[in-house]
Amino acid sequence: MLSSQSPSFSACGRAAGAYLLKAEPGGNGSEDTTRTAAALVAKDLVQKVLKRLLLRDADTSLFGALQRQTDIPSPNLELPASECNDISNCRDYNGHGKSPTPTSSTLSTPVLHSSQDPRITNLGYFRSNLKLPTLPRGEFTLVRKLAAGINGDVFEYRWHRGLLKQQAAVKKLHHQRLLDGLSNSETDERAVHLDPRKKAPPAEDSLTEIGILSYLATQPDLPPYLLRMLGVFNDGPVTWLVTEFADGGDLFDLVASGYIAEAKVQRYMWQLLKALAYLHAHGIGHRDVSLENLLLKDGAVQLMDFGMSVQSHSTSGTVYRYFRAVGKDSYRAPETYVPASPRVKVITPSKIPADNIAFVKTACSHLCNVCLVSGSVPGRPSLADVWGYTTPAADIFSAAVCFFTLGWQCPPWGKAVLSDSMFAHVYTHGDRGVQGLLRHWRKPLLSAEAMQLLGEMLRPDPSKRPSATSSLGKPWFAAMSGIPSEAVQSG
Repeated sequence: MLSSQSPSFSACGRAAGAYLLKAEPGGNGSEDTTRTAAALVAKDLVQKVLKRLLLRDADTSLFGALQRQTDIPSPNLELPASECNDISNCRDYNGHGKSPTPTSSTLSTPVLHSSQDPRITNLGYFRSNLKLPTLPRGEFTLVRKLAAGINGDVFEYRWHRGLLKQQAAVKKLHHQRLLDGLSNSETDERAVHLDPRKKAPPAEDSLTEIGILSYLATQPDLPPYLLRMLGVFNDGPVTWLVTEFADGGDLFDLVASGYIAEAKVQRYMWQLLKALAYLHAHGIGHRDVSLENLLLKDGAVQLMDFGMSVQSHSTSGTVYRYFRAVGKDSYRAPETYVPASPRVKVITPSKIPADNIAFVKTACSHLCNVCLVSGSVPGRPSLADVWGYTTPAADIFSAAVCFFTLGWQCPPWGKAVLSDSMFAHVYTHGDRGVQGLLRHWRKPLLSAEAMQLLGEMLRPDPSKRPSATSSLGKPWFAAMSGIPSEAVQSG
């Protein structure tokens, strides 16, 4: 008999406090009959340090059935109980077994509508060169240490600048540690993804974060929902990254504390989407949107942590394609689990898109974007070129996971892969799948307008998700239409 208990975010958070991340051996994708995901409470107010995942046991019979299912919705698909009775950690794998061995075989030419190959990217596009002003002496007074970070510790300071005194968060980054990780590393993400012999840069790139924050700080129309950099200074072997201090903690803590009314969820989501719309309009893909990276300052959301961010599109408008699954497991979009192979076997969709880019399930049960080669016949098996993912659509999916978790104090799944039965249910049942999960867990639904937007943002196919700007124009936000950003704060 199935349990109707949903994952308890606060219970998992309390239990996880005593645990540290450890890689768990095993985990062989579709051959596994049990899976886990971990919830970890160890946060950094300026930069995330560790992942949080909720755990559950997969239903063995359903797990096997998922490996055989087709894309056609199955009304008989049962949902396994969603429980949170144990805390452990699992190896970070894509849920579909080992990636194919990279091959150097010659590919047929995909059908492109741009002279620029969108798969060729530059991970160093935003990086700062560390030619920084010297730290002003006597202006900073230490208040307390906030957290220990991967690339440096974080502190609260009082900054005295003449008559101006303000609280600030300071991340102290060690130059040599940053440079060692980037030295001789590949900047084209696809090249790293396909060839493990190439040196991959750290997924968390502090020089990129400094570069993006420096750019945003110069923008006169920067919305209040993006963490603002106040300064960046050289102090010998250490860089001081100085930002606003958010005294309200992060949204992960807020969710763990209990129920959040729909009106507050609505306000937070409006603020997050405003932040994402601004980033995307300025060619920045965040790639690590999560509750842990949403701070509260004066009751309003501030999106932080740009260490995984990339250039979303070129100045000429080419939308870039990326290949690494970065960010936190439960927030990642399904298309970010890209096969480590230049091409895959697919069934050509019955309707071939005009740009030949399609979101498909491969013969190995990956969900990914592909570029159909010339001569592909609808409904017939074919080889297709793996086409990576675009960052704006992936950010929207991650924001939707935040939306879900704010609304019901639990994440919808461990990973957005077909071996996760919760996600598989949503994939199989379309927009109705989210409501099906909630009804199975006996959770009350939000308003019809909220449920409509959530279902659209969580669509597995990235081409069918709304953009941040179009999401802001949905009926759920009708009351906020035309309101200046400054007016939608703590309410």
